[in-house]
Amino acid sequence: MLAAQFQFERSQWWPAQQLAAHQLEQLRSLVAFAVQHVPHYRTLIGARSPALLRDPSALTWEEFAGFPILHRADLREHGAALLATRPLQDHGGTSWNFTRGTTGTAARVAVSTVAHFFRSAQQMRLQLWHDLDFSLTLAEIRPGVTSGRNPGWGAAPNVAYETGPCVTLPIGTTIEAQLDWLVAEAPGYLHSTASNLRALLLHSRQTGRKPRGLDALLSHAETLPADLRALAREIWDTRVIDSYACAEAGMMALQCPDHDHFHVQAETVIVEVLRDDGRACAPGEIGRVVVTDLVNFGMPLIRYELGDRAEAGAPCACGRGLAVITRIIGRDRAPGAGEPAG
Repeated sequence: MLAAQFQFERSQWWPAQQLAAHQLEQLRSLVAFAVQHVPHYRTLIGARSPALLRDPSALTWEEFAGFPILHRADLREHGAALLATRPLQDHGGTSWNFTRGTTGTAARVAVSTVAHFFRSAQQMRLQLWHDLDFSLTLAEIRPGVTSGRNPGWGAAPNVAYETGPCVTLPIGTTIEAQLDWLVAEAPGYLHSTASNLRALLLHSRQTGRKPRGLDALLSHAETLPADLRALAREIWDTRVIDSYACAEAGMMALQCPDHDHFHVQAETVIVEVLRDDGRACAPGEIGRVVVTDLVNFGMPLIRYELGDRAEAGAPCACGRGLAVITRIIGRDRAPGAGEPAG
């Protein structure tokens, strides 16, 4: 895990062209595997680009842009054809992630152990980018948890660091009881959905009660309300750290350490923000989000449309070569099993 952070620390400063070259090299490996071991892509690519069946290493960005978009309906209707037929012993096998997304329609994705590792590594990258103090208590109020106390924060960063405890509470708990619990626990960090964080802040302002020692609020799974950062500063004197993740592809973009916008995790995913005509959006334009997971060979998702919209951003003043998404629009994702926290 620390070796991955060592590598990420260097690759984040690569120029955009170098990152794109790395992505294309990994994409060619993914496509080479998919045409041999994933029935859906063997049929699809064989029909559209027969030459790639013989030599996937010849794949270009122009050919990639011509691949059809994969939709959630394809996961439901043709999921078996998207599964790799070759056992992935060298990738550690697979497990299922489930997501409901904006439509409420369930879908499932097989995720390899290698892919889960990189999702944890990106979670730790977010924690390191924003200087989280691992010795503090992490509180989580979200779906899929029961009330409890765990000795560490979870898969990341526990594999590399000693951490404080993680205390959990189901998100169905009343806002009044949630605030009582936070006041009693006094955590350093609170991880929850954006709407729940906003409800807590407003209830805290109304009652005059607030938790002590909160260094940051970690938001996920929903579009960040426009006033949430200001409310967090005003009421709890704390900051908000956001991320863009989904059960299908893991961590896609993390909030920049120096700004409120997001950096695409280009080492492990390709994120396209596309106009309605299929061309890439220019900075400032809003388009649909299409993602390719470069590290999950268990069930390759190539050019998968999430149903979200986002605003493309200009290169960041922080100097990182990672592409920028200014904001996510219309994101209301029910987090799936195994979806990264934070």
